[in-house]
Amino acid sequence: MSSADGADAGPAESERVVLAAGELAEAEGWALLHGTVMLTRGGRLRPDKQEQREDMIMSGLLAGPEAPVPARDEPTPRKPG
Repeated sequence: MSSADGADAGPAESERVVLAAGELAEAEGWALLHGTVMLTRGGRLRPDKQEQREDMIMSGLLAGPEAPVPARDEPTPRKPG
């Protein structure tokens, strides 16, 4: 998994999907919903996982920020281990 700046994401970044913040949040949310609907209609997503996808999408869209996002010039903290 790679981050937006092209660097490889570590284990901490791979555990949770972080949606865009600020002015891009609305566009990211609609793009996520649109993509999910189109893939579902096209039969590309497993029907038995629909409820799990909906829960994951809503928890990501409605969740507040857990921690401040570091500036691009600051290194991303990694979990020990």
